[in-house]
Amino acid sequence: MLRERRRAVLALVDPLRLPVGAQALDIGCGAGSTAIALARRGLYVYAMDNLQAMLGLTRQAVGEEKLGDRIETRRGDAERLPFNAGTFDLAIAIGLMGWLHSPKRALLEMFGALKPGGYLVVTFENKWALRCLLDPPLHPLWHSVTGPSRSSRRHFHGALAHAGFEILACRSVGFGPFTLLGRQLLDQEASVRLHHKLQYMADNGNPLLRHSGENCLVLAQKPKDDFRP
Repeated sequence: MLRERRRAVLALVDPLRLPVGAQALDIGCGAGSTAIALARRGLYVYAMDNLQAMLGLTRQAVGEEKLGDRIETRRGDAERLPFNAGTFDLAIAIGLMGWLHSPKRALLEMFGALKPGGYLVVTFENKWALRCLLDPPLHPLWHSVTGPSRSSRRHFHGALAHAGFEILACRSVGFGPFTLLGRQLLDQEASVRLHHKLQYMADNGNPLLRHSGENCLVLAQKPKDDFRP
């Protein structure tokens, strides 16, 4: 599902046709797989994470891929980005928002770091994901499981709008693994087959599934006429 999410993120980036050498910021870069994929597309990428261990993994992967001339690593906090305003053509934040103390603050920081007309691709854990609705301990009405905080599509879109972004596209990705009272219902092979079937239906506009994936992906843009300091 993580690979599926990364493919979905890149499927939002590719149609933007960003020029070679455009500046991209990967916030919460983890082990660097998305930063590497962006660099292979000709972008210059700043891979940022708050954990030194993740930056170490990113540097190792960058060295193995011989992309050191296109990727720079930086330790930093998403809620206080260490970059000048109006620096980036693209910002990416995958699997990050649910772990932040203040996602709204982070979105404001991302807005400021982008150039006018710059793009943001961001994911958030879906409060109304299908698997959460089917397992009582995960249900949003009485959620009691630790982990990343979840958001509704309406609430997160509101946070993006509050930060100043215009929303261009939204889709959801990932179905399962399905559990009941914390116990997995299907083995891994069956879970993968079910995920692919449900994902296909969601991607083709099934009204019950298109916004019911584990993660929601949003493509947003900073207005082109925004030149605030």
